[in-house]
Amino acid sequence: MDDLYFHSHSNAKPAPAKPLTRVLLLEDDEDSALLITRVIDKESVEVHWVTTPESCFQVLDHFHPHILISDIQLHNTEQNGIDVCRQAKQNYPQILILLISGISDTFEIVTGLESGAEDYIIKPIEPTQLRARFRVLLRRLMNQQNPVPAPQLEQGCLKLNLDSRKVFWQGQEIELRRREFDLLAYFLKSPNRVITREELLEQVWGDLALGDRTVDTHIKTLRAKLRAV
Repeated sequence: MDDLYFHSHSNAKPAPAKPLTRVLLLEDDEDSALLITRVIDKESVEVHWVTTPESCFQVLDHFHPHILISDIQLHNTEQNGIDVCRQAKQNYPQILILLISGISDTFEIVTGLESGAEDYIIKPIEPTQLRARFRVLLRRLMNQQNPVPAPQLEQGCLKLNLDSRKVFWQGQEIELRRREFDLLAYFLKSPNRVITREELLEQVWGDLALGDRTVDTHIKTLRAKLRAV
């Protein structure tokens, strides 16, 4: 079954309705798709469900979803959810992505997040956790649509613009990946104190299970880029 729409229903009295959040769901297991839809249908959403990467890319171009939820392990296809995530982020940088997987593997989690996903959840899906994580994405989407002017962080010749997510050293822009920028911003917001790896995993990644190696690798890369300027 493919290319189905699910519309949320509400018994609330007519009021100036907020725009529906458009969600594209890529999931080739019907039971999982129905569960996910039931969970997020508690919000004001319009869900378009597809079962293949090919259908996903077709729908992306005309449905223009705000959020993409994608399973990583897809059957009978050469592309997986991480491939879809990477291409979707490249074509639509503002889209928010939640990856779902039946494999609790640290490397896969890190790869998925580094491909551009905002979050990652493990099967079997626990509805309460999925709902909480989806609401975090909705809050992030709201911040995207109603941005508050962000201050510029500075330390000596180093400047970070939190709106454009650009970094400059003596006026020269430094190209940083998403997590590298988040790390540097967190360091500048927390000067003159010791920051533990556990704190960084919680505050920057939002996942303590990723382990110290994730932090060390990103810090090493960040330092190398700053020294190269």
